[in-house]
Amino acid sequence: MKPKSRFPLIASGAAIAFLLGGMTPAYADQSEADDVAQAVRTAAPVELTSADLTATDTGYGMTLNHGGTLSLPFEAADDVSITTGDEKVSVSLPQSGRLKEATVADDGSITFAGDAETPAVNVMTADEAIRFSTVITDKVQPESFSYDFGENATVEIQPDGAAVVYHASDDSEAVVETIVANARAPWAFDADGNTVQTEYVADGSTLTQIVKHADVGIVYPVVADPTFDFPAVFQSRVRFNRAETATIADLGLLSLGGAVCGPVAWACIAAAGALAVNAGVANNSNPKACVQITVTTPPGLPHIFWVDIYRGGPCR
Repeated sequence: MKPKSRFPLIASGAAIAFLLGGMTPAYADQSEADDVAQAVRTAAPVELTSADLTATDTGYGMTLNHGGTLSLPFEAADDVSITTGDEKVSVSLPQSGRLKEATVADDGSITFAGDAETPAVNVMTADEAIRFSTVITDKVQPESFSYDFGENATVEIQPDGAAVVYHASDDSEAVVETIVANARAPWAFDADGNTVQTEYVADGSTLTQIVKHADVGIVYPVVADPTFDFPAVFQSRVRFNRAETATIADLGLLSLGGAVCGPVAWACIAAAGALAVNAGVANNSNPKACVQITVTTPPGLPHIFWVDIYRGGPCR
């Protein structure tokens, strides 16, 4: 159990006054945004400080501390956009078609308000991370919240429950993927600070957070994330399919052609011997596996790469 004070009511007095005709729509939106943001701050196990946002024609933008950029839309139906190096991914918000227009809260976060059947979504953009928080106010609201990163993305759940988002490049023969976001292990708390059962599920490019909030004894609102850390280092991997793995095992890497590893071709060449050995192991395994190489570039340090085998994904 995580001891906390009770959250403020999401439908604040100002919002109720507006429904009775006593306030302007802009004021009611601001009040609700602040209440949602306060609920998230109370629940979140790690505090984030909002980075500077710049208003654009379509929403809000910011520059990340590693040089990337992030763009948040006014309309929830338009995706959030994250650029890391040469990689750009778009992230859809859960139940986006039912969310209201973005409103900036006093703490610098952005709230997309929901309705009686749709939880609000609060987005906090910090220099080192972006947190998407779902604020659930009733047991009739969903228990499943999905974030889709687009057709070239792959989401993988880690042993500790966290998740990694890879984005595939189109300019090479093999599958070259770059890490664009790391989702911390999920959390969810109710209004009394009690832990609510939650987990991530991955399906291709979609990360879904399951929040079991309809159990007896849950006190609303319930707040759940994911929080995505932006990669501090540049990391890519090249994944060969079964046919390519068999070719490397029999004839060596160069038999596939010089462009097979795209922007990390140098690493593939340097690791050609290890690729051949691991390709042989993968090709002779039961069930069959495939070979891959992972390249990491820590700031100011030499490149690091390693070769291993994998199953699933493009290994077919």
